[in-house]
Amino acid sequence: MLYLKWAAIYLGFGAFFSSLSGLLHAWQLSGHTKAQYQYNNYGSDSAFAPLLGQQDGDALVNVRLNLLKNKNNWAFEADYELAAYHSDKLELEQAAGLNDGTYAEFTLPNDNRRFFNLSQTVEQDGPRALVQRIDRLALSYQRQDLVLKLGRQALSWGNGMMFSVMDLLNPFDPQAIDTEYKSGDDMLYAQYLQGNGNDLQFSWVLRRDENGEHNSDVDSYALKYHGLWRALEYDVLVARHYGTDVLGIGGSVALAGSLLRADWVQHHDDGQVYNNAVASLSYSWTAMGKPSSAILEYYHNDFGFAEPPYSAGRIAENSALAKRLLRGELYNLGRNYLGASLLLELHPLWQLSPNLFVNLDDRSYLTQLLTIWDVSQNSRLTSGLIWGNGSDGSEFSGPELVPGAFASSRWAVYAELAWYF
Repeated sequence: MLYLKWAAIYLGFGAFFSSLSGLLHAWQLSGHTKAQYQYNNYGSDSAFAPLLGQQDGDALVNVRLNLLKNKNNWAFEADYELAAYHSDKLELEQAAGLNDGTYAEFTLPNDNRRFFNLSQTVEQDGPRALVQRIDRLALSYQRQDLVLKLGRQALSWGNGMMFSVMDLLNPFDPQAIDTEYKSGDDMLYAQYLQGNGNDLQFSWVLRRDENGEHNSDVDSYALKYHGLWRALEYDVLVARHYGTDVLGIGGSVALAGSLLRADWVQHHDDGQVYNNAVASLSYSWTAMGKPSSAILEYYHNDFGFAEPPYSAGRIAENSALAKRLLRGELYNLGRNYLGASLLLELHPLWQLSPNLFVNLDDRSYLTQLLTIWDVSQNSRLTSGLIWGNGSDGSEFSGPELVPGAFASSRWAVYAELAWYF
């Protein structure tokens, strides 16, 4: 019955917004529909195998509608999402009591800690769930030297290409394949632009604590200055994030035909000082008349463990790391990483992108082999093969969840078909 409800809802929204687009000719209406599927294959020592079997699949169908209205110096945006999930992990999550909204659930989006609750789980039945949410809802004012924006919005800072240290708000998982839309937060944002090209940015993110009350201790206040000096672009960051002080500096500069980017961020948390850093070198060239590009990036995560093996028990004991993993600010368990990515254009409509992530502390690695095919002017097919390797208890082989059982998968196949309007 839930599948029939989903179908009726999608058909209803399609018909409604097809007619609405004609009525809202003064508004800008855009969006997409995406269908994703990932097939996972597990080893015999995987903690998932006894619960899910040797293989399982995770499916997602997502509809996003973006509404924008500009008038003089003012703009209003509202983005709506409707997502249908099918995953056996949802059922396991419910059975284990992990979907109590402490932070962000492993699978389903929620606004349990955001200032405004604009997300709703419409229905959840075993491995299936239907979620709707407002991901953007903001009013902005803009003139030549000033930008003011209030409401649900997204903000990205920093120079990391694969890993991120300066992007404190909902950074993407370095392994994420679909990074088109970042989750929004409820914030006040301001930007003052100077005549010389420099600018000063301020953000105040409002949140609620575990009791559902607004508390300044869980808010984020950040001030970032972006400047230009000769060939160098630089950033200076000062922030108060979840009650901790954050200082950062970063920049980018051309170097021998390449582009060097780097960020260094220092966190002061419970009397401890943590230094996180990222540095990358990117280069573009033409091979046989076709454009290509490459990225090589080093990442240091001071919150991580200096040495393996990794386990659920060790993570729980490392409170500075654990709370950032739960908040979706960090995704890595070790301290030192190397990332590499290639983008090769095999045809004007077909790209190949191999990606490699290496944990330098335990020598485990994860490989992605992705292809991107522009099926038509408004549609794109992304597919890929993903596999990790390493010793037991290593990061990309899987940390130990319970004695002798690891959060591991042998390999996975990913596919996403997107249609834009």
